[in-house]
Amino acid sequence: MVLRFRGMAYGEVSKFEGRNWEFNGERFEGLGEAKAAAVAAGIQRLKRDGYVLTDAKASPAATTGDAAPSKLDDFGERLATKQPPAGTIEGQDALFERLRDGAATLADYKAGWAALQENREAIQGQLGKLTKAQLLEITGPRYRDDQKDRLVSFALLDMETRYAVGRSISYTMGSGSAELSVARLVESATQETIDTYAKDVAN
Repeated sequence: MVLRFRGMAYGEVSKFEGRNWEFNGERFEGLGEAKAAAVAAGIQRLKRDGYVLTDAKASPAATTGDAAPSKLDDFGERLATKQPPAGTIEGQDALFERLRDGAATLADYKAGWAALQENREAIQGQLGKLTKAQLLEITGPRYRDDQKDRLVSFALLDMETRYAVGRSISYTMGSGSAELSVARLVESATQETIDTYAKDVAN
């Protein structure tokens, strides 16, 4: 029996004898236990492939072969949804959407900051391909009289400073000063910092 998630096989269980089923060479008493083990292994595979766990109730069901839907959350698991790479504008925006929703962890937040720094040049290139109007959607209208290259710099700075997640930033004008200030805030952040940010945004 092949178990599928959005058409992709994530595990296979086979009948062994009597009420016993097998998955990856391990035997289980009952189909439910075998399917649960396959689901757990499948979710680990999905996470390695760049998927992020989301709310199961809002997600589509998986299917068992060509049979009727069989939801992964029947086995106490959450479905997964593909997220864009963190080292892109889309990935950064997706992370902050999850942070605002209270769905991201401290590890997600710190990994997002690391991805932003590691892919700074590529993201700057992405920003450079946006129109001036699109850049002003990121920076706000206060820079509408600036040239596009300055807008790109301000947009990148805004992407970095939002990692303050509601905390104040103290820095002097100068190359890299704001980035270093935010980096210290990211380093000192705790899960409580992330949770407080989500609650503040919701209020």
